[in-house]
Formats: sequence, C-alpha cells, structure tokens
Amino acid sequence: MKDVGSLIITIRNQKVIVGRDLAYLYGVPTKVLNQAVKRHADRFPEDFMFQLTMEEARIWWEQVRPVRLRGPAGCQLVAFLI
Repeated sequence: MKDVGSLIITIRNQKVIVGRDLAYLYGVPTKVLNQAVKRHADRFPEDFMFQLTMEEARIWWEQVRPVRLRGPAGCQLVAFLI
C-alpha cells in the first residue's frame, strides 16, 4: 500500500488526490468510485472535486507516473479536494 501523503498533489493551488489514486486507496476500480460519487452527488459540496484539463492530466502523469504504461489520453481524471 502506498503512503497517502505521496498521493497528495497540488493542482490549481489546491491539495488534491486524483480519483484514480483515491480509488486505489479504497481498493476499488476508478469506475466504481466515479459511479458512487455520481450516484451520491447530493451528499457532497459542489467544490468537492473538479475535472482535470488534458494539460493538467499530462503534467500529473509525467510527475507521478514516470514509466508510461498507459497515458492520460482519452481518460477523464478527477481531482478530489482534501
């Protein structure tokens, strides 16, 4: 298991955990986390999360995942505020 602190990054001057990493911490596929958030959207404040732009996703990928197995192209990364 990864150290939670190593998964916290700063995007848009906010400390966040990317949804993919949060799903990892919960031991669920990213798709399941995203579905749960959508299903219970009324339980969260509007500024609880935001969609990363393709540029933000590219920068995140290059910083956090130096070995490219699969890049962010085509996937929609979401950041959750902590």
